[in-house]
Amino acid sequence: MSRFDPVVICLVLGYFFCGGVIDVGETTTTKAATSGNCSEQEFECPDGTCIPLEQRCNFFQDCPHFGEFLRGDETGCLEISCSFENGHYCGWSVHADTGGFAWNDTQAKDKPVEKSPPVDHTLGDESGWYLLAKSGVSQEAETWLYPEIPPGRTSDSCQLKFWYWLAGDSPGSLHLVKTDEKGESREIWMADGNQGEEWHSDLAAVGNMVNQNMTINARRGETYSGVGALDDFMFVDCQTPFYPPANKTCMDFEQFQCKNGMCALQSAVCDYGMDCPDFSDENPVTCLNYKFSCDFEIGFCDDWQQDTDDTTNWIHLQASAEVEGTSPENDHTELTGDGHYILLNTVPVVEHVIANGRISSPVLLDSSMECALRLWYQFTGEESGTLNIYVRVSYYEDGLRLVVKRTLPKNVWIKETVTFSPYVEGKNYRVVIEGINDKFGKGNLVIDDLSMTPSCEVSDDQTLPGQDTISTPVPVCPPGQLTCNSGECYYPSDRCNFKNDCSDGTDEQGCAKNCDFETEGDFCGWYENSGSSVHWAVKGFPAEEPGPAADHKGDSSAHALSVSLQTGGKGREAVLQSGTYSGVSKNCILEAWYYMASDGDDSSLSLYMQDEQVSKHIFEADVKSQWDLMSVSISSEMNFLLYFQAIMGGNKVYTALDDINFKNCSTETKKCTRTEFQCIDEENCVPYYVVCDGKYDCHDKTDEESCNLKRNQGDCDFDHEDWLLLCEWEQSEDDDINWNRANRTNATIVGPSEDHTFGDGGYYIYVGDSGEPGKVATVGPVFMYPPSNLICYIRYWYYLSDTSEEDFNLGALRVYLQDESGLKSLVSSHKARRPPKWQEDILQLSSDKNFKVLFEAETGDREHTYIALDDVSFTRECVTGVPPPNSTCLPHEFECEDSQCIPQRLHCNFFNDCKDGSDEIDCPDPPPTCKETEFNCGDVDKTCIPAALLCDGIDDCPGNSDEENCPDGTPCNPGSIYCGDPDLNPPCLVAKYMCDKNVSCQSYQADESLCGVCPENLCLNKAECVLEENNVPSCRCVDDYKGNRCEIEPDGGLSAGAITGIVVGCLGFVALVAVISYYYIQKTRISNSPGYILNQLK
Repeated sequence: MSRFDPVVICLVLGYFFCGGVIDVGETTTTKAATSGNCSEQEFECPDGTCIPLEQRCNFFQDCPHFGEFLRGDETGCLEISCSFENGHYCGWSVHADTGGFAWNDTQAKDKPVEKSPPVDHTLGDESGWYLLAKSGVSQEAETWLYPEIPPGRTSDSCQLKFWYWLAGDSPGSLHLVKTDEKGESREIWMADGNQGEEWHSDLAAVGNMVNQNMTINARRGETYSGVGALDDFMFVDCQTPFYPPANKTCMDFEQFQCKNGMCALQSAVCDYGMDCPDFSDENPVTCLNYKFSCDFEIGFCDDWQQDTDDTTNWIHLQASAEVEGTSPENDHTELTGDGHYILLNTVPVVEHVIANGRISSPVLLDSSMECALRLWYQFTGEESGTLNIYVRVSYYEDGLRLVVKRTLPKNVWIKETVTFSPYVEGKNYRVVIEGINDKFGKGNLVIDDLSMTPSCEVSDDQTLPGQDTISTPVPVCPPGQLTCNSGECYYPSDRCNFKNDCSDGTDEQGCAKNCDFETEGDFCGWYENSGSSVHWAVKGFPAEEPGPAADHKGDSSAHALSVSLQTGGKGREAVLQSGTYSGVSKNCILEAWYYMASDGDDSSLSLYMQDEQVSKHIFEADVKSQWDLMSVSISSEMNFLLYFQAIMGGNKVYTALDDINFKNCSTETKKCTRTEFQCIDEENCVPYYVVCDGKYDCHDKTDEESCNLKRNQGDCDFDHEDWLLLCEWEQSEDDDINWNRANRTNATIVGPSEDHTFGDGGYYIYVGDSGEPGKVATVGPVFMYPPSNLICYIRYWYYLSDTSEEDFNLGALRVYLQDESGLKSLVSSHKARRPPKWQEDILQLSSDKNFKVLFEAETGDREHTYIALDDVSFTRECVTGVPPPNSTCLPHEFECEDSQCIPQRLHCNFFNDCKDGSDEIDCPDPPPTCKETEFNCGDVDKTCIPAALLCDGIDDCPGNSDEENCPDGTPCNPGSIYCGDPDLNPPCLVAKYMCDKNVSCQSYQADESLCGVCPENLCLNKAECVLEENNVPSCRCVDDYKGNRCEIEPDGGLSAGAITGIVVGCLGFVALVAVISYYYIQKTRISNSPGYILNQLK
């Protein structure tokens, strides 16, 4: 290899000052031989195609028709990754200074010098290779790696990740230097001194390299005792967006398709990086499925919590704030001084200890193998500390495991992408981000724009081993309800709605409410956001300058909630936040008195309203140096929080709040919005996307009524043998295996014991052991749904579990959207090792193109892995692509004159279900009926039977009308009764809820129809009827008969008495003519709890 002085000059001044050629022996030039068809600013491909010269060596093959014999525009360029195995330099060349100091390809087993790595990093053994800088003579010297062909255009976020070794008493230093076309050099990474005898990982922000070159240098002094080595280079996020070649799509390159048709890296989607030229990779619609995203623009996000076992905190800060003059002038999100980030407070809580501050994610499932964290960070100042990223698998001594450690580079935003699977070892975990700094005032570490990929799964259990837990009492309320202190029950959706659903007000305790701040330390349910960099406090008067002498009433003995600065700290902020309100009335108004004074022009006090998707600015105060009253409407909102944000825009600032007052906010007069479903009782509202999703969300269960009349394209419960035909679904022909249909009798020991729809009478589809891992089965509706934005929801129930606690690949269930071009985008991912029960997932789908929905199961490597799917349903908006109409009523619903919606079946049922009674106007006269707990057989004798005998497989009515029109899933299993509502799904109720004086079955109140009596002919085949707990009648069978009424013969058939009919059974319940008294009682019953009826389960 030549070592002439001109080479050194070229490397120092930059490639472009040397005419485009670097002479290092037999290295290549920037251009291949050409035919003259292309200009000087173009590169000629082997087939004669011309491409811009900057596309040469840009880590993407732009030339068409390249292959084994036609080499493309990436030939001879730097390779994306390089392990240096067998002396392969991957497009890098070496320049050596005088004295023989040079980078050399080295096999670890050769051990050329003392302190050299005994193993390489790639293979971890002595057979591997790395680059070693070794010297021949004792004098100052330098060697560097440089690209044989300088890189073309790369992205602004391009990074080089690498491993280095620097060991010995005087090992010199390593440097990464960029040189532009003017010959100006800039060092972007450096390490020096003894780093210990181990491999270290680091990265450098390379950025756009067009018209620039880069070198990786090793330097030594006159005294040199040690060694430097390099291994495992990888360029990350370097590709720039490109248009796919003709007859190709972005999917062919496993890329994300921007809205303008260009392709961008999938790993860069929703990372706050704006990689598509039209920014469509950061579209909020696209980013809905990315977890725990936080740009810190409104304070700390609830998903990330500050730890309590560290010594300092992270501070929420506006970028333009001047903290010791060392914080970044711009945040990463907005790239302006108006944006926000979090900064490590370098002052520890306790003196003379190192300042370390940690924030932690929620607990994630161990099965989230593909889960990745993305964050942006920046070091500034002289000594800015260390950034560590861990996984925490427990709170014991060995539970915190280091994944990444960073100390450089400085003064530039760096993106870090971290995966965790090698460190988890089959355990659930938290992600922990830690900053450390023991040099107060000499530098800062800031973080911005956190996000995690869709495959990160949140665990239902948010505790880890060793974590302190609070024991909770045994619940006294049914599942889904909370206990009032008074012993009553209430629903979580009724909490903080300005209405006492508990008689003692338990449901409103702790909610942010009216407050005069006259009690020291009492914020009346309001609390300070943990990211505040100055603090709210209840203080008296006169206030500190520039505050007032008294409160807004002129009372100097009163108190107010205030925040102030006296000695600087411009840009700091304080955030006062409420909890989540479940709802307010249409006339709700928030009033509060405020005072603002400042010696600067940038101070502000703002009020924001935040729901699950957006934060809305609803009030901005003026700096007046006097008390003023704000009055803000917050009408008809649901599931939102409020927060006041005070920004200190001067060196002396005073901001105060007093007498916060909510007026007319009780939800008793609340009206549902057009995106909500109106429950019948007490005007409760639930989102439309939970209607007919297979579980009760309304207190009165009306959200699951008439669901067989509301089916949409793609809905499927898999209970029919020809489910593919009837549901109009299809199995993919491009995968490995198919989905199968089963009920509990087909399930393995880890599969569900029953389907989700009907219990053990129904079916689901599943993928089980295929004999080998990685086999894929794909299924979904045949329909291509129209484009829509945030209005389409898919609901489905899934079952994933495994009995082993060992660390195996247990398979996965994924949901994709696929557009007309075949491009797939992941919207949800679940891995096995889940609790052994059916679980619901509700996905909000959005696409600007027509799309299909695909369910993909991938098998794991254990025969006990089991992936099941049931009860898939779509909201109507998925089919129409348009929002709900102005009328809130769905098809097959009746609209009352006051716009209330009720099920169509309640129209003219001789009871006022509309609040205004309009559903009973112009209706025919009511016919003679039975009691509300009885069924009218409809015969000439007007026979009535207890509703609990409906659809039990035994004819009790003359004409057998009690067994007609019974839905699938009946007769119910022993231990359950038919609930009497043919449209409910599932139709059976566990008998433990019988005769508890709370109506659970609505149409005929079957659960309260057989209480305290043993009717004649209730029990068959000589069985004895007795009253059990709660006065529930029970049949004690003889001669090995079985069933609720002892109707099943020992051989499994029905007895002759049952077949010939018990026509006169229960005739003691004869016709009593009365007007129907139809009512609802707020009570949810969950039918999957164990229960007992009659003698069956004794």
